[in-house]
Amino acid sequence: TALASVDAEKMLELLGMPTIPIMPGAVSGADVRRIVAAIRRGSSLNVSLDGPIGPYRRAALGIVRIAQITGAPLIPIGFSQSMRFHLNTWDRLLVPLPFQRMIYFCGEPLFVAPHSKAADLEDARSEIERRLSQATDLADAAVARRFA
Repeated sequence: TALASVDAEKMLELLGMPTIPIMPGAVSGADVRRIVAAIRRGSSLNVSLDGPIGPYRRAALGIVRIAQITGAPLIPIGFSQSMRFHLNTWDRLLVPLPFQRMIYFCGEPLFVAPHSKAADLEDARSEIERRLSQATDLADAAVARRFA
């Protein structure tokens, strides 16, 4: 998992999930090389597409470039919970309450061709953003129907 929060890193390590710490707004070439190497070793990368500094629900181009380099698919996963609240932050961080039910929706994987041009990368960025929003909206609607 690539992340920018020390607290999140500690929490994920307690759960046995390896992390690659990333500083907000400052993804370096070394960071990208570490991420690419981890994916090539068979690791999955779980990342919030809008990154650590936003804007909300706007996918960053970096993850599309990593998919282009590695050939790994981008798989949008949206989720929602029956009892939760949102923090008043730029990303409207969802905080699940204990012992709640959660629904996940996985969208179609998106592959990025290795020889994509800049316009193709932007199209892929826009498409994965759309697919992630769709999966999240479907999960929210399913929770509202099932647990309301």
